[in-house]
Amino acid sequence: MFKEDTEMNKIEVLPGLRNIIDDYTEKAKASAEDVKLVLLDKHSGLAKQVDAFTTTYKKFQVEAQEASIRAVETHRRTAKQLLRQASAAHSATASDADGSGSSVGLQLLQDAEASSEKLHGELMNLESDLVETAQELIAAMEGSIEAIGSEAREVATEHFRTIEVLENNFFENVSQLAVTLLERMASEDGEDDDYLTDECRAILNDRDALNNAINGSHDIHIGKLLAQEDAMREQSLAKVAEIVKNAKEQEWTRNRARIAEVLHIKAKHLSEINHVRDEINRVDEEFY
Repeated sequence: MFKEDTEMNKIEVLPGLRNIIDDYTEKAKASAEDVKLVLLDKHSGLAKQVDAFTTTYKKFQVEAQEASIRAVETHRRTAKQLLRQASAAHSATASDADGSGSSVGLQLLQDAEASSEKLHGELMNLESDLVETAQELIAAMEGSIEAIGSEAREVATEHFRTIEVLENNFFENVSQLAVTLLERMASEDGEDDDYLTDECRAILNDRDALNNAINGSHDIHIGKLLAQEDAMREQSLAKVAEIVKNAKEQEWTRNRARIAEVLHIKAKHLSEINHVRDEINRVDEEFY
């Protein structure tokens, strides 16, 4: 704070000022160390909430993935059997006088399509449930970390109020020091007082410059203090918002990728079915 103080160097020649500065600095550092420990604890609590969300979120993802795998495997067994039967019926068509084998094959393909549609519905339902769960988990995490962030900001606000009190006391002590030195200089022995240097006397004799320097220094300190408080508050709010935003964006990206994957699975299965259907239709055309 004193590094940005352009007025302090104008009054640093006042004897006793260094002691006041050191006292102020020591108390401010002690307060900062205390609040640092509390804020680190709050940060740890926030990190634990995020980790808990991530762990639970991944758990539900794994469960949905396992359920999806089971559903796909069930369909594949069913579809494999139906397509094999349809192919067999297709092969038998060549020896059928009436071509009835092809109609049986086509019916089997319809059954395979029904299995594919059933699988698609199951996969979409699993994904819908996962999306809903993710939204609930994100909302719960958001509430938890916002509460922790609010507590941290309250602690920081109390700290800044403590520093503000120290600053006001510092201002009063410096002002009182100036009054004391002025009285000492105006005393009978003031002219011969070695305690007052020529530089000190010069600033004391210029009352306007003295008052402006003291008041200006105080204004700089208060301005810096309030700016730091605002910056910390904005950083806290931004941190929470960023965590929630990232969680939502990751879930959105995952959902889009999963939907595309489910659609690809359906298209692949239908392609396999249509391949067998084309073979059956080709035989029908040759038969007739």
